Formats: sequence, structure tokens, C-alpha cells
Amino acid sequence: MPKRLPKAVIWDLDGTLSDDRARAHFVEVEKGKTRDWKSYFDAIGTDPPIAASMEVLRALHAAGNRVVFLTGRPEHTRKTTERWLKANRCDRSDRCTSGGSRCSSAVPSRATWPASRRSHTPSK
Repeated sequence: MPKRLPKAVIWDLDGTLSDDRARAHFVEVEKGKTRDWKSYFDAIGTDPPIAASMEVLRALHAAGNRVVFLTGRPEHTRKTTERWLKANRCDRSDRCTSGGSRCSSAVPSRATWPASRRSHTPSK
């Protein structure tokens, strides 16, 4: 009989777990204005957590679900993101980032998984 994989929950960060409203103005679409992704991502460490999302996430994790963070944040934000997760007691989860250069509402087609957590490689 094949080994059963743990149940998993895939969770986004910006606007889902972290409240990005204070920095959203950097990337809002306005005529004649260029989106400032650098400033948007530079401010991720100051986001407050979304309390209701944190409560649900912790309950799912406590029930034995594997938690995977999937985000459109670029790779250079990894350390700040990990500090934010630890500060908000979300550091006992599996992490996955797109490594993309900008935020996207779509699930990335390719993801980079930390080698220590890799049980399989996501398909391209």
C-alpha cells in the first residue's frame, strides 16, 4: 500500500495572511503612474497579520495539516518573509515561493521548495 501523504493547506501571504493595505498604493493602477514593486516588497516586514486568517491557519496546523505558503513574492524577500512568519508564530510550516519578480494573483507555474522539506518536486 502506498504511503499516504499528509493533508495540506496552501496559503497565500499578501492580503491573505499579512495585511498589505498600507503598501498597496505602491502598485495600484493609475493612469500615468508606474507600479513601484520595489517599494511594495520593501515594506513587507511592517504588515500586520490578519487575525482571522491567523486563527484559521493555526487551527488547521494544530489539526495536523501541513501548511505550505505559496506566494508571488520575489526570492530576495525570503529572509524578511521568514522573519515575519517567525514573529507571527507561523514558522513551523513548509514554505514555497514562486521566486517571481512580481506579485501575481495566479498560482505560479513553477515553485522552489526548500530542500530540507522536499518530498517531491512540483511540476513545471
